[in-house]
Amino acid sequence: MQILRKVFFYIFVLVYVVFCPLMILYAMGYLYKPGGEQGVVKAGLIALASVPSGASIYMNESRYTKKTPTVIYNLLPGEYAIRLELDNHKKWEKKVPVEAEKATVLDKIILLPDSWEKQKICSTKINQIIPIPKTNFFLAAKGDELKDWYLVGSKDAKYWPLIKAEDKLGNCVVEKYFLSEEGSNAGLFYVKADAGKRYLFVLFNGENSEIQDITALIPEDMEQIKWLPNQENKLFVFHSKSITRIDLDTGAVYPKYIPDVKGYGLFGGQIYLISENNEFLQTDYNNNSSKVLMDDKKLGEQLFGKAEYLDVKAISNTVFLFLSNDGKLVTNKLPYQFMDGKIKETVYDNFSGDVICWQKDKIGVIDFLEEETGNVLFETGPAFEWAYEKAANIKQAFWVYNGSHILFLDRNRLFFTELEEFNSFATEPLFEVQKGSLCFYSEDTGKIYYLDASGSGQLYSSDIIPGKGSSVRPFSQTKEGKKIEEVEKLKKREIDEI
Repeated sequence: MQILRKVFFYIFVLVYVVFCPLMILYAMGYLYKPGGEQGVVKAGLIALASVPSGASIYMNESRYTKKTPTVIYNLLPGEYAIRLELDNHKKWEKKVPVEAEKATVLDKIILLPDSWEKQKICSTKINQIIPIPKTNFFLAAKGDELKDWYLVGSKDAKYWPLIKAEDKLGNCVVEKYFLSEEGSNAGLFYVKADAGKRYLFVLFNGENSEIQDITALIPEDMEQIKWLPNQENKLFVFHSKSITRIDLDTGAVYPKYIPDVKGYGLFGGQIYLISENNEFLQTDYNNNSSKVLMDDKKLGEQLFGKAEYLDVKAISNTVFLFLSNDGKLVTNKLPYQFMDGKIKETVYDNFSGDVICWQKDKIGVIDFLEEETGNVLFETGPAFEWAYEKAANIKQAFWVYNGSHILFLDRNRLFFTELEEFNSFATEPLFEVQKGSLCFYSEDTGKIYYLDASGSGQLYSSDIIPGKGSSVRPFSQTKEGKKIEEVEKLKKREIDEI
């Protein structure tokens, strides 16, 4: 009996000596790695959050006990096959890397439904949708006359006639329109009336939209127009290689307010200009404080010389995009021109700092945060990568879920691309829309608004991000997300102290 007791005692001591330190290390985030690379290594973790939530998690084919959102702790460094499953939704699969002492955070996973539900917005037959960029409104037209146009509010899915039926301007035929790209609720309509061609300024404001005839103020050879967000009464019109300023409140017109220019843009209280001599200039809205930002004649000729007109888009007061009328895209960051071929349009995302740009058959992303400057042997410009290269004719693109996904329209089919930093982009087809029509996506509601593919002209919406604006919480606001945030703050504090 005594021999058995001694045996059990020695076994206990052995277990204690071997496993107790390992348990302590485990609690501290260290793991023992067996095999050829034996030793104690620091663990990592994977944070997962999906929309909708409650998805089952499979890791290397083994089911994890919890569902999304959650954090999987104490993982050996390496690559893990993660799969999420949720009833009535497509599987989400990805190979996810884990590094020691780091959190791999996938907090914006969107689970696509097996079939798309759609909500009818109105019974009126619509021929076309026209987005008003960076606002919660879009235009819906059922005909060519102004009385056939509606303003639709995406937040409440309400729609209002743009003009009252009895208004004499209702019979005007819309030939052209200009809409702000900077989140201003303003537009300019070039219409054909019995009395001739007219310019109508429209302030989009739900059922209280305002229309003003400003034909007398607009230069006949107007080519482009821009106005200030929240100051729609101030217009800057490009024509005849000059900019004319118009103040609607006073009816004042300042012809050739800024002469000898071939491109311009508005940002942060400043006007940014490309001169006829290919200089890059800056002045305030009152044209009182001018400054030359780039006067290198050789570089200016190389970047801007062949363009007849350049649309200047300011991402910040130090980063600019220049899109020429022939589709050449240039930035003020190396390597200046990112791709050959005609660029149709660009869309900047305020949250991620990235830019979508697309040609007819492919769509890509510029990441200005990846730029390396300063104390490096060779400076590198912003990172650029094509996200999808098998398109037929891309017509629109939208940022989705704080810059984590791209929604784009190729011919009459919507596609959805998931972006991530450690793997290739994944693109999925969604559904078709009416041939020849456009769509509108609202980040506030998480819905896409479109005309039904049947050709009936019915306006519908479908959820891209279910519950957006109501029940969806960012992962950073969940219990597990706050834990990770606190750990990262402690690590940063330790590094700063060193």
